[in-house]
Amino acid sequence: MTLGATHIVNAAKDAVERIRETTGGMGVDVAVEALGKPQTFMQCTLSVKDGGKAVMIGPSQAGFVGEIDINRLFRRKV
Repeated sequence: MTLGATHIVNAAKDAVERIRETTGGMGVDVAVEALGKPQTFMQCTLSVKDGGKAVMIGPSQAGFVGEIDINRLFRRKV
C-alpha cells in the first residue's frame, strides 16, 4: 500500500470536476481543506468518494458559517 498525495488540484479552477475526472468519477479517499474558505470547504466535501474522509483544518474568519448537505454526507458515509 502506498500513502501520500498523487495529484494536486488548483481549487481556484473547477476542482471537484477535475478530481472526478482524475479518479474515474469516484472521488478521493481523503480530501484536506486547509484554507478555511467557503469555496474550499464545499469542494472538500464534494471531492471524496463514498466512505472517504473530508478533513477540515483551515482556520476561518470569525463568524464563518459553512453550509453542508448533512444527508448527502450521511448517505455516502463521509
